[in-house]
Amino acid sequence: MSNYSSKPYTDSDPHFFSDLLSFREAWDTRYRVRGRQWGNAPVEFAEISSFGVVLELGVGDGKNIRARHMSGSYTIGLDFSLEALRLCRFDPTLCDCDFIAADGCILPIRDNSVNLVFAHHILGHIPACNLSSLIHEVHRVLALEGRFFVTVFAKGDMRDGSGYEVEPSAYVRGDGIMTRYFQIDEMKRLFNKFFISDIRQEEWQMKIRGRNYPRMIITTELIKT
Repeated sequence: MSNYSSKPYTDSDPHFFSDLLSFREAWDTRYRVRGRQWGNAPVEFAEISSFGVVLELGVGDGKNIRARHMSGSYTIGLDFSLEALRLCRFDPTLCDCDFIAADGCILPIRDNSVNLVFAHHILGHIPACNLSSLIHEVHRVLALEGRFFVTVFAKGDMRDGSGYEVEPSAYVRGDGIMTRYFQIDEMKRLFNKFFISDIRQEEWQMKIRGRNYPRMIITTELIKT
């Protein structure tokens, strides 16, 4: 482990994202009140073969790590929410993983030391001014030929446009958490430091109370070259 460690939003406060502590508190409150909450395991990138050092950004309650079964690798879960990490710490199925409390835009990890990085619905919760910092940090810590797997919500998803718009295509709902909705061209521009091995938009219908709603995501597989 040592080798790799080097007030909720209100509509009256349009400068919410200038205060990182407020952003963190919104997530802490959500995990403190709701506990373990992400029920469905991700289907995208579920069959990726693991090796070496694996970093899960925004690990939350650890659901994605449990789903991927990264046997034979050294897995690190990172989150800036202490409440989320507390859930991981007391989960016996995650006893073979290490966890770091840190901001993904300032990773306390050595250069070129990670083989795989997963960011499952993480970039959509990052303010636009910090996206380039997070992507730079992932590029820095990845080893040559290391891979970065990203999932975000796409424009047109059922929740796109729901809430208070704080940035273009980014909305905050009642729990104080922002979600951004992306387009493929935007993703390509963001990841110009990487070789884009695959990028695609996936769509399906979710039935809620007898009515169908569109779910849309963009998945991206990137390689550091």
